[in-house]
Amino acid sequence: MLFEIGIDKLSQEEKGVRLISNSGHLVSFSRSLFNELSRLGIDKRTFAEIVIDFLNEGTKYYSTYIKPISNVEECKYYSRIFEFWITSSLTSKQMFAVITNYDEISEVLIIDPQVFNYAAEKLLNYASTKDCMKFSMPFIYKFVVFETFNIFKKKFNANSEKIIGKNNEKFLIAKNVEDNALIWKIEAPQFSYVSNYEENKASI
Repeated sequence: MLFEIGIDKLSQEEKGVRLISNSGHLVSFSRSLFNELSRLGIDKRTFAEIVIDFLNEGTKYYSTYIKPISNVEECKYYSRIFEFWITSSLTSKQMFAVITNYDEISEVLIIDPQVFNYAAEKLLNYASTKDCMKFSMPFIYKFVVFETFNIFKKKFNANSEKIIGKNNEKFLIAKNVEDNALIWKIEAPQFSYVSNYEENKASI
């Protein structure tokens, strides 16, 4: 499944979805990206305009705010992260979208993988103010997982990182002295931040 959006250039996927953006551009979505945005409750024309603004800015990352996305996780605070391609007559870029819900608003951050550490730090800054936060992906992007764990260990002074087994499954856990923890069920397309982590009580 290729996540792709084409701006004034047709997607290579025959079964993709085409529309005209609010600014008059021909936009084509691969079916998988179209379905992902539908699942999150994000208007396709709104997403297209965000991508167009990102291209016009010519920077490594660009963010803006939209109405709250659909609640698709058990934790109220969560971020959906996916890799996608942007194609136009001038460029072809492989990017990440980081879509994060706040209390009354959501942020769409489009970011170059080379500077994903910026996104990871921003996510963890927000997560650290909450009891929990869930990070989910449509596929296992180990790069995203390990980059976020690395930022957590540096920023939160994690004094413990280990792999534990629970119910015949394995989890990677990083924890600091304040019992803030980052937890990844190994090979799963999601990971979590929790405060007040206790190994024998944590919901993982």
